[in-house]
Amino acid sequence: MRVLAVIPAYEPDEKLLPLLDNLSAAGMEALVVDDGSGEAFADIFSSAKDKATVLQYETNGGKGHALKHAFEYLSENGSPDDVYVTMDSDGQHSVEDAMKLCAYIREHPDEIALGSRTLDKSAPLRSRMGNAITRHVFSMASKSHIHDTQSGLRAFAYSMLPFLLSVQGERYEYEMNMLIECTRKGIHVEEIQIQTIYYAGNKGSHFNALKDSFRIYKEIFKFCSSSFVSFLIDYAIFSLLVAIWGNVDPYVVIATVIARVVSASVNFTINRKIVFNEREKGPLLQSILKYAALALIILAANSGLIHLLTQVLGWNPYLSKILVEIVLFVTNWLIQRNLVYYKKKKKE
Repeated sequence: MRVLAVIPAYEPDEKLLPLLDNLSAAGMEALVVDDGSGEAFADIFSSAKDKATVLQYETNGGKGHALKHAFEYLSENGSPDDVYVTMDSDGQHSVEDAMKLCAYIREHPDEIALGSRTLDKSAPLRSRMGNAITRHVFSMASKSHIHDTQSGLRAFAYSMLPFLLSVQGERYEYEMNMLIECTRKGIHVEEIQIQTIYYAGNKGSHFNALKDSFRIYKEIFKFCSSSFVSFLIDYAIFSLLVAIWGNVDPYVVIATVIARVVSASVNFTINRKIVFNEREKGPLLQSILKYAALALIILAANSGLIHLLTQVLGWNPYLSKILVEIVLFVTNWLIQRNLVYYKKKKKE
């Protein structure tokens, strides 16, 4: 059984070569991907070729692109018995921890092992804040709680390569998308405690706080935008019909139903084609039936709550509509995200 470290490297510093030496001393092979670092770093990669397999291309494509380039190579040149672990080139992952994750995967080849750090006050502030924000956003967007969503130390078996190659994303968002897709496909992610290592305040990181954060969160932003557009359509139709018919039963309920049917149709189309446009879509009819069932449940809850607030409690119908939509938003999001628009991976 071969254990191999996959190391994406963009403009690496002097820490890359000692890392390769340490891996070799531990009996591990290494695959380094030069992610378009340029001539200024040619000497480092020339030295790395004496210690590891090095893949190179001219144009920087991002961390996700580099990882998938390595995975394509391993798909053709690897073995079903292989275990792989992704590591950063800046020395912030120890070989000891990498071996710990690989040992777990030997016993659990159908899972992914994630190195989880405890980010205390010794860690850079931006790392602590970024991890905390991403952790909570990930929890909202999935059924799972993962403490360290930004860890790049991840181990998996050869059999996982087709799945990893199907995950969308070319830069730092790829690693977040990988975790999200694991929750969709029913792949367990095992967090294993590792050392927290930072050098010089993590200045070697190429993470762009603005651009890369947007890439990480953009799928969630798309869902929010889709839901907001649907809400505007729903609210406009509801308000127009109430203005015409008056705030009395049964017209308020009828207005709610008509508004929801129109807005739900728009929401389904946007979500299927844009928001949840994953590579492995289920059949259209299956998605429609799931969405229709969800829409009926949400519609019943929506109508019932509006009736309660407006007719029983006497609240303003326009404010009641806004309140109910906010309450149902998160439930609708999570159900669509995890049930309507994906096919769960079948266990072999």
